Amino acid sequence: MRGSVYAKTIGLVYVVTVMFGIAGAIPVYHLFHVDPLILALIVLVSAIPVAFIIFRIMMNRQKKDPYGKLHFEMMQELFKNGYSEKFFEVCGKVLEAHKNGEKINVVYLKDFILYPADYYNINRQYDRALPYFAYLNENDFTGKSDTFIDQGMSALMYYGTMMETLRGLNDKAGATALIDRAKPILDRTFKNDVLAMASLNIYYNYYMLMGAYDRAGELVKQIISYESAPSKRYYSRYYVEAEYDLHLGKQQEAVEALKKMEPIIKGEGETLLRYVYRKMQENLFGQVWSD
Repeated sequence: MRGSVYAKTIGLVYVVTVMFGIAGAIPVYHLFHVDPLILALIVLVSAIPVAFIIFRIMMNRQKKDPYGKLHFEMMQELFKNGYSEKFFEVCGKVLEAHKNGEKINVVYLKDFILYPADYYNINRQYDRALPYFAYLNENDFTGKSDTFIDQGMSALMYYGTMMETLRGLNDKAGATALIDRAKPILDRTFKNDVLAMASLNIYYNYYMLMGAYDRAGELVKQIISYESAPSKRYYSRYYVEAEYDLHLGKQQEAVEALKKMEPIIKGEGETLLRYVYRKMQENLFGQVWSD
């Protein structure tokens, strides 16, 4: 999972490097009338080592940032041991520093706050999840720079976690206000399947809360229609399908829908996914039949 994030970051750095290279090559072309194909090839090739150097500089800066170190430690613990005592210890340490006025990069801060909030959502302790959102500034996830860097992923994580909390608290007014604010991002055309599904999932939770069950059902059909490999690792798809089957009174279909998650519970993050799977069973069916 982390390797995928690093690969995407390197790819983004490469694209940005190429863009700057093209911008710098335009005046060279006009001045010396170099063959545009040769010039483009030079830019594309030379951008590779430059992108890796920039990426290394970024990684070194993260290692030197004390909260970058803690973020790496927290994520490593989460994907290795799940919601462990150490995980909450690290998050608590950072949250306390934030309360005391420490400046923490929002790229790190959001994870220290949203992952614990998600834990309380999974455990249906929505009143304990709600206070976490007060430590984040929604504008940090909706600015142009953040939209460009992660294509709305941080915003969807923020809105998705909060919508689950508001649904759990039956806060229809709060959920409607959230949807209104989130629409510019939720209604975007996403090229990434997982981001598109995350957006649909937020709307699904909203319509289930509002009692618009037919509309929620249409969204479930859209969510489970994705067939790419990354989309099949988006485990929320199995929960919403099972939950909606239960809403329709289809008990056995719901069980089979949730069981579709089992093939992804392996490798990196297995402990975390196993825990989530068990909580899904418990929340939907009142019992755990498999781990």
